Amino acid sequence: MAETQNFPCQWKPLQGRVIPVYYGGSTCDGRRAIVLFDASGVDLYSEKFGSVTKSAVKEKLQLTIRAILELGVEPADHSPRNYRIVGDAAFVVDFEGTAEVDPEQVEELTDAVADSVAHWAAFYQKHSAAQATRHGHQAATLAGFSNPPT
Repeated sequence: MAETQNFPCQWKPLQGRVIPVYYGGSTCDGRRAIVLFDASGVDLYSEKFGSVTKSAVKEKLQLTIRAILELGVEPADHSPRNYRIVGDAAFVVDFEGTAEVDPEQVEELTDAVADSVAHWAAFYQKHSAAQATRHGHQAATLAGFSNPPT
């Protein structure tokens, strides 16, 4: 997140629920760094995620995305690699870029962002499954995804 000095205050209500817990700032090899709790969980396009339906993914994402958008901030990168399923919740784990959000657009953006992330997760899952099949491995696929983005 570019504005790390605002991270603890602005994001505190969401820490441990939909974003990792922020422990503070530091430096590593002369570069600024933030110290966060490792959310672990499962990548949206991991083989371990294969039995989850598109609607279940989107529902988890909507709760998370709505909570963040209601703070007036939108994660700028909607790639599935920036989201993880941790227990029953979706976590956003990368805020390298953010954009301000008009409060009147929260509902519309919630659905659009959740749909975008879910579709890209399906695309990566389908691509991973195809690669695994070509290499003779059994691969799990996300159930319910019939039309990933092209």
